[in-house]
Parts: sequence; C-alpha cells; structure tokens
Amino acid sequence: LPSNVVQADSLEHAITLLASAGKGLLDICEICGGEARTSKLGIRRRLSVGRNFDLVCNVDLNSPTEQKKVLHYIREHKVMVVIMSPTCGPFGALSHLVRAAQPQGWAASYAKAAPHGRFCGVVALMQLREGRHFVNEQPDPSDLYLEEPWPKVLVHPSVVSLRWHRCQTGLKVGRLPAKKASRWVASHPLLIQGFEGKICKDRHLHAS
Repeated sequence: LPSNVVQADSLEHAITLLASAGKGLLDICEICGGEARTSKLGIRRRLSVGRNFDLVCNVDLNSPTEQKKVLHYIREHKVMVVIMSPTCGPFGALSHLVRAAQPQGWAASYAKAAPHGRFCGVVALMQLREGRHFVNEQPDPSDLYLEEPWPKVLVHPSVVSLRWHRCQTGLKVGRLPAKKASRWVASHPLLIQGFEGKICKDRHLHAS
C-alpha cells in the first residue's frame, strides 16, 4: 500500500481510523436517508457527519439543479462514505405484478423514483472514480440496478453485494418478524460485513 494509506482490518478499526482522521472532511452523509438514523448513529460514534439529502429535508433529488448541488457538496467535503437508500417501490419484487395490474399507477411511481435512483448510481460512480466509498440499500431483487448508470457500478472490481433478511435485524410487522429480503451494494466489504450471515433459517413465524 502507498505510505499515505492505512488499511483497516475490521469495521470497528475502520470507524476508529475515520474518527481520528482529523477535521475538515466528512466521514459520512446520507442520500434518501429518511429520518437519518445512520447519521445519528455516526454522531454517537464521533464521526464527522454531513447532511441528509432527502425530501423530508426539503431536498428534491429528482431536480437536476439539486443533484448538481449534492455532487458539489460531496466533492467539496470529500465525503468518505455516502450511504444511500433510494425509493424502491417501482423496482421491488412485486413491481412486475403492479405494472401489469395497474400500469398507470406503476408509471407514476416510476416517474417519482427513477430520477433519484439513477442519481444514486451517479454518486456511486463518482465515489469510485475519486477513491472514496458508498453503500446502497434496496430490496432483493431490485430492478433499480437495470437503470443507468448502475450496471457500470456493479461491474466495477471494487464493488461487492450482500443479501440479508430484515427479520434478522429486528424488523417486525405487528408482533411478528418480517422476512423481507434486502441487498447491500457497496464499494468495500468492510462496509457491509456486519450483515454477513443474516439469512433467516425459517425457525420462527413471520408476518404474512
């Protein structure tokens, strides 16, 4: 490795390194982060946390003007890891059934989700090209990854993915665990290693 590069051997080690890296740059920011739970956790871990770019924060990620501002922000602050969770409605496992049964409704949903879903792919490519990182969450399977430029992201040699079930991380519907399959796509295995092995063995009841 180059003399100015330090390699972490675990996620905890990576967090420690990020926290001690000095001020002026950002460790993480969120895109489509909703209530920004990851940012809140990052603050507790003493990371340098940037903005949460989401409609709930009055940021319209379908707007080309807003997209340019977000790209500038990420570049300006050299955000180490961008954490993304774009809208999944028109891309998930049931989307084909919805598209067949309610084509107009699906088209409206797609029109709202696709622009910022593709933008997240643009962010991922930028992070890869500039030597920084990203993680992106979607249901598994997801047709988002058929949208450009996501196919280019997926074939990058640094990119990894991991499938997991949300019931293994505490998701419930009512009182029962919800077996919802999700997938992380990330620029480094350390970013998603905490979800390894989170595959349900069907040893409990699930919400229907």
